[in-house]
Amino acid sequence: MNVFIINSPLQLLSAIEAKLQFNTENNILVIMYCSDPRTEKQIDTLISMHSWSTIIPLKRQSKTLRIPKLINAIKKCSNHIDTLFSSSIDNINCQAILSNFSIQKLYYIDDGMSLINFNNKYLSHHNFKIPQPNLFLRLTLLAQGVKLRTHDDFVHKLSVFTMLPIKHCSRPIIINPLTWLKSNITIIKEKVIGFIGQAEIVGNKKNELPFEQHIHLLTKIHQENGAKIIYFPHRRENIEQLKHIAELPFLRMHNPTLPLELELAIANIGLSKLIGYTSTALYSMDHLYKNIEVSFIKPSQYINQPTENLLEIERYIEETLMINKWDSDPI
Repeated sequence: MNVFIINSPLQLLSAIEAKLQFNTENNILVIMYCSDPRTEKQIDTLISMHSWSTIIPLKRQSKTLRIPKLINAIKKCSNHIDTLFSSSIDNINCQAILSNFSIQKLYYIDDGMSLINFNNKYLSHHNFKIPQPNLFLRLTLLAQGVKLRTHDDFVHKLSVFTMLPIKHCSRPIIINPLTWLKSNITIIKEKVIGFIGQAEIVGNKKNELPFEQHIHLLTKIHQENGAKIIYFPHRRENIEQLKHIAELPFLRMHNPTLPLELELAIANIGLSKLIGYTSTALYSMDHLYKNIEVSFIKPSQYINQPTENLLEIERYIEETLMINKWDSDPI
């Protein structure tokens, strides 16, 4: 039995690619649904495109309720797991499975640019340790028959399955060639610019891009290219801000029902350029759609106090992924 834990559309894409790459059988998909209906819709659409032996859906609730449900649901299938695939090795869900099952192999699968921060925090160190869960939670779960402890011995079982080039990683890396995605894409070219919206970049906090600057950048992109913009909002973008963006006369809002890599093909959308901030889709789209010119905007240029994580990801995009940078004067 093989178990895949996902909570986002990109993680599900990575799980599908891993399932095919390693030719696994008896595949259990565990879906940790969040409270966002847009995320849930994309996950459900992707599930309809690929089959699984068993699907275990779990809604967001307290850890003391969710974790026993997770363990019991998997135990109904088997007490032994050949391979566990997860993009949250340090997450309590993964730690609970490691604590309660015999597991042969463990794979970290992509969840976008968060892998860069996770690599620097853990994977780049040969003897990294996962923080111990708090004592109250451990005792509460133990009273329900669920063990919860951190494992140092799992490190030697861990490998990384990723589409991203990673440096200074202490664990074996298997490249994700995006085989399934490539088999599902079609290429159309039109003089239209795509812009990838992104959550947790634009906002009102000191470490976020001011919304007025975001609008200014969209306007400049339109003026410089003389073309319409199709805006692909992130599933967690602010709804009120999206309403204002949709009012721009040179812009058309397109709400994806799938990750962008598939959305262009399914919705029959052609682009000549694609621009965004630090979205993982910039790299995957550059890899999949060779006819589209891909550029990224460094949001830190327009933020008063950018976080170190953001600066780290920007350096990675520019120096390792070598995606072209698009510049504009700040307002």
